[in-house]
Order: sequence, then structure tokens, then C-alpha cells
Amino acid sequence: MKKEIRQIILIGTIITGSLAQAQVRIANSTLNLAVVGSSAFIDASSNPTYNSSTNVGKGLLYPRVDLTTFTAFGGVPIGVPTSFPTYYDGFVVYNTNVGGVAGVGTTQGTLTSGFWYYDNKSGTINGGTWKPLSPAAASTPTTNTLTSTANILTSTINGVTASAPVINTNALSLSGSSLSSTVNGVVSNVV
Repeated sequence: MKKEIRQIILIGTIITGSLAQAQVRIANSTLNLAVVGSSAFIDASSNPTYNSSTNVGKGLLYPRVDLTTFTAFGGVPIGVPTSFPTYYDGFVVYNTNVGGVAGVGTTQGTLTSGFWYYDNKSGTINGGTWKPLSPAAASTPTTNTLTSTANILTSTINGVTASAPVINTNALSLSGSSLSSTVNGVVSNVV
């Protein structure tokens, strides 16, 4: 009798196990209270009710956020240092805003829409820097100031200054078989 009960339990376990579907649901789960109040989440579940097609619900959706209004990382009931000892280093989001800087930490360049990650080796929550996953995506504003004083043109681009004379004189003189050309005070002779 015991042998038959064991066989029935074994067969039942195998059948039940073959019908189970793997799911990962962390942030929206009431079973995992340590992550409910956190800014980080992952939800890679597949629900057959909604995913009857191979074209529906098969990607990983990153959190979309306006980093200019993201002013603090959410804490968790047991404390951030024990739950996230890396202080969100490597945290990835999709920024929806264009322009400005992040509300928490520092920002590399100016915000653009796209994927950004939090590079934080500081050991404090707010000590990191938001960096674009594609470095070309970060735009640095270029400032060019042109001034002309006493026939000197000065150009300053992002704090770097260069000057050049703008006398704009051009004189030619012919003396015998020697031709002299003077351009902006520089003399050149052709013999």
C-alpha cells in the first residue's frame, strides 16, 4: 500500500511539475516585501493569458523615468546599505527627458532620451554619476564667443581662447624686377 501511495505521489509531482511555468516577478510581488518600496525592479514574467502570440510580451521593459525629476532612490524596509551594498552601481533606466541634469547624483553631459546607467563607486547613495550607455548620446553644450578689438579677432570656445590679426591689408609694390606683397603686415618678395 505504501509503495502505491509513493508511486501516485511521484506521478502527481511529475505531472504537476510539467505543467508549471517559470516566472520571475520581484517588484510587484507581495511575497517579496524587501523590494516593494525599491527603485529597482525586474519583471520577466510571461502570462499565457496575454501571450498567446509569439509577438506579445516577450521583451524586457526597462523602467522609463524622467531623470530630472528622479530625486531619490527608494529605500526598502530593511535598509538600503544591507539590501543594495553597491549603492545602485550599474542601475539602468530609460530616460525620457531631453536636456538638464539628473535630480540625484551628477550627470555626464546633458541628458538625452535613451538608456542611462548609474556609475557609483563612492560608497554613498548620491555619490554616483549618470552616464549614457552610448557616450555619443550625451551632449555637451558648445559656446563660441567672437570679439574684435583693435583689429584682433578673438574666439573663445568652451573656455579655450585663440586670437588672430584681422588688419586685412594687402599691398603690392613693384621695384624693378622685384615684386613685394604685404598681407596683414607680413611681407613676401618675389624676384
